[in-house]
Amino acid sequence: MPKVSILMIVKDEESTLEVALASLQAQTFQDWECVIVDDFSSDSTPEILAGLRDPRFLVHRSEKPLGRGAARRKSLSLARGEYIGTLDGDDFYCPQKLERQVAVLDSDPELSATVTGMLLCTLDGKLLGKASGYWAPGLRQLPNRIQHLRIPFAAVLYRAEHIGENQYDQDFRQTEDQQFFSKLLLGRRVSVTPDHLYVYRWVFEAEDVISGLRQSEKLYSSTLKTDPFTSLALVLYTRCKRILYRAISQLGLWETFKRIRYHRANASEKKALDDYLRLLASNTPCIG
Repeated sequence: MPKVSILMIVKDEESTLEVALASLQAQTFQDWECVIVDDFSSDSTPEILAGLRDPRFLVHRSEKPLGRGAARRKSLSLARGEYIGTLDGDDFYCPQKLERQVAVLDSDPELSATVTGMLLCTLDGKLLGKASGYWAPGLRQLPNRIQHLRIPFAAVLYRAEHIGENQYDQDFRQTEDQQFFSKLLLGRRVSVTPDHLYVYRWVFEAEDVISGLRQSEKLYSSTLKTDPFTSLALVLYTRCKRILYRAISQLGLWETFKRIRYHRANASEKKALDDYLRLLASNTPCIG
């Protein structure tokens, strides 16, 4: 059995998918499988997946739209690895991501998950910098109650045995990742590492962010009966953020606000990512 299963849910990812796949093959840690669920793509994504020749890529195509939560459930049912991570079809990994994260989990059986920082780039792959606003590096013992997880969900690697009953709820489509990881990590021990090894093609549009915060409110409200104090505090915190973000957007300051969401990359960091992207674009042996 592979040590690591990477879950990839794709839908109409023809312009970026090959780079994402190539970044897996470029990993310094090679004992992995990638479970790909094609959520009824209508572009050339199915043809790209049909051309895969590396047997570590396991492809399932849905003949009807599933949504991210249901697609995650399907990919989890097919995954065989001891550790599980995710990779979106429009993002990519830095070469040492899996090697370093596997080493962290191997070194401490009490850890449920480990998470790296995230690099932000434009849709065409130009590096912006390191995402800010997340938890500082270190070990965290999370409480056994609903909480605001300040981690980049896409960069988490977690133990398959700790998944438990994480059911997808149709009411939380936009915050499905948040709902899944909130349940997964309740009461768990998590390692936040200082490296930035997941590269995220970043858009951060105001309406999408505000809509996501509205969904977060619903998620926190759903636990008011079981944990009223914490849930109410999270609802109020999220509502204040939504009001603030709406005001920033209406004042025409959204682009300025975006620039404080990351630590800007220097010239050498930008060149390194450019070189890596060129290497991935020219080296896609997984495609037949």
